[in-house]
Amino acid sequence: MTIGKFFDDFKALGFTQEEINEANERMVKRAFFSTGKIYGGPKDTEGGKWEAKKTAYVVFKDLSTEKPVFLDDDKITALVASVGAPLEQGKSYEVNGKTLILKTKTLVWRPTYIISDNIKDALSKSFLLNTSTTDANNNVVKYQSDVHEWANAHIVDRVLDREWSKDLANLLNERGLVFTEVKFPRRLNDGTGTFTAKVLNPFFADTYTDEL
Repeated sequence: MTIGKFFDDFKALGFTQEEINEANERMVKRAFFSTGKIYGGPKDTEGGKWEAKKTAYVVFKDLSTEKPVFLDDDKITALVASVGAPLEQGKSYEVNGKTLILKTKTLVWRPTYIISDNIKDALSKSFLLNTSTTDANNNVVKYQSDVHEWANAHIVDRVLDREWSKDLANLLNERGLVFTEVKFPRRLNDGTGTFTAKVLNPFFADTYTDEL
């Protein structure tokens, strides 16, 4: 089985100098939250704490593929610096040789996990309120947890986002947060088969009984 092919004349293959430079600077980046750890509370394993933070939510769209693009903080900061002006929703920008249009730019409150003043990750309202999906056979896959139950009871009409975010952040600092992994089959976009999808399911650490 062939697992890789190697070339060294990159420009002859159509790669621009910008793409070559980007490859030199590319780092491994994985989602911060994972199973087997405790975030917040007296048994925290990562040395952090929860705070309600107002953060920017920025989504671009690649005009060539029509797919959404989420730039990391460093790239957004570099883009703002290169433009020399605030980013405007609906305007197109060149990023790594691609034309991206800024589709969404909004500020949101979220319970945010912070280590030494560095934001590591946060819990979004859509993640907390999403309690099910469907698998490759249209069967319902439920995300059932006490954190989901808390969100459903407290993230309700006429409650300010900053208020429920503060309440949940305080609660997670008291009780801690753990994740389990839910696996289920999903269909490939081209319809040729299936793959195993994985999502994290949140629980309060002080009442979660299974071994981490």
